[in-house]
Amino acid sequence: MSTSTTTGDETADQLRREMAMVRRELSADIKGVTAQAKELTDWRQYVKHAPWISIGIAAAAGFMVVPRKLNMETVDPAAIAKLAKQHRIVVESQPKAAAKAGLSSTLFGPISRTVLRAAIGIGTQKITELMSSQPSHQTDSSKFKQERTR
Repeated sequence: MSTSTTTGDETADQLRREMAMVRRELSADIKGVTAQAKELTDWRQYVKHAPWISIGIAAAAGFMVVPRKLNMETVDPAAIAKLAKQHRIVVESQPKAAAKAGLSSTLFGPISRTVLRAAIGIGTQKITELMSSQPSHQTDSSKFKQERTR
């Protein structure tokens, strides 16, 4: 009986060792798959290995995203009168054309944004200095405790 028990224990130990080895291999395989997935989804790798194709894809995506210019057609007054007589006229209001940016507005825009950012930074710095130089405020309960102890 002792030989069958020893054989059973050896078989169980062998099975445990094999399961531990499978777990280690599985862990290594999962880490490898994770690393490959990260590499495949990292756009920087594609730009690094194929920059011209990446530029082409970016240009095509930009072309698809930007809306097309509206095609405005003008109609002569005779055609309008003819359509009005036939009751097939559709009148749509046309939006006002955007004013073209002049030299002063082209220069003033970036400069004003830079000045605004600098002013916000200086203001934030001054507020931080004021807050750090003032003593911390006591809560009402701590004031009450101090007055009671006096």
